Amino acid sequence: MEKEFVSYEQALALKKLGFDEPCFGFYKLKHSNIYYNTIVQTQIHKFRNNSDLNLYSDLKEKIAAPLKQQVFKWFRENYNLISSIDTIIYGCTLDEQEFHYKIITNTGVGSYGQFGTYEEAELACID
Repeated sequence: MEKEFVSYEQALALKKLGFDEPCFGFYKLKHSNIYYNTIVQTQIHKFRNNSDLNLYSDLKEKIAAPLKQQVFKWFRENYNLISSIDTIIYGCTLDEQEFHYKIITNTGVGSYGQFGTYEEAELACID
C-alpha cells in the first residue's frame, strides 16, 4: 500500500505549496514511515497539514501523506496542470518497454521524462 502514497520529501514539498487536503496517512516530521488513519471514539480521522488534530504528543509535527492520485487531482484543480504517463513497448514482449510522463500547462507541454517503471514515472511526474 505504501507505493500508493507520495514520498516523505514530496509530502514536505506539497505542504510548502499549500497542500492541505484530508489524507488517509501521514508522516511524522523527520521520519519516512507512513502512519495510517487513527480511530478515536469509533470515528476515523483523516489528517491534514494544518488541522488541530493532535491526539498524541508525538504527532504535533505531522505531514499529510496524500495518495498519488490525490496529488494529480490537486495539481489539476489548483494549478491547471494535466499529466499523463504513457507506456512505450519496443519489440514483442513487455520486457522491452519504457514509461514516459508529460505535464501539459496552458502554454503547452511543460516537461517530460522517460523511466524504466510506471512507479518511477509517477514519482518523477509529481516532482
